[in-house]
Amino acid sequence: MSVKFEKDTITQTGGVAGTQGIPTMKGGKHELADEIGTALTGGKGNVGQPGYLAVSRWCVNTGIVLINATQAYLKQLQTNPLRTKMLTSGSLSAAQELLASWIAKDRNKDGHYFTSRVPKMAAYGAFISAPLGHVLISILQKLFAGRTSLKAKILQIIVSNLIVSPILPNK
Repeated sequence: MSVKFEKDTITQTGGVAGTQGIPTMKGGKHELADEIGTALTGGKGNVGQPGYLAVSRWCVNTGIVLINATQAYLKQLQTNPLRTKMLTSGSLSAAQELLASWIAKDRNKDGHYFTSRVPKMAAYGAFISAPLGHVLISILQKLFAGRTSLKAKILQIIVSNLIVSPILPNK
């Protein structure tokens, strides 16, 4: 990493003991410090060029892509809730099993971590866990629709923990 300066003008101060070699202030600020700050942060002198400490264009573009992906996912969740939950649950279940196999160093006969359990878990997440959870939570929400009191919310949590959660399959 290098910093290029347009002008190397440092003037010496004189007369005060111990201040020899310190850049002087012109116009109320240290020119060298100002140039270093501009080079690091991409300030006023580097219009169109990010500095070393400025956020890179890649970070900004990646952030925009993630925001767009999140918005697209939420739109799909509203328009096709069951399908979206099935795809999400199946993908996460498969990833969970693959990660568990890797952590446990459990390999198949060919030495790969993609064991026969990975597609089974994907099918389980997509075809059992997601639809059952979707239906049970929908029923719970319909039972407590329009009830906003503290007592109703506490009762909803109790019903969810004592009835719905034990029925939902655990992975």
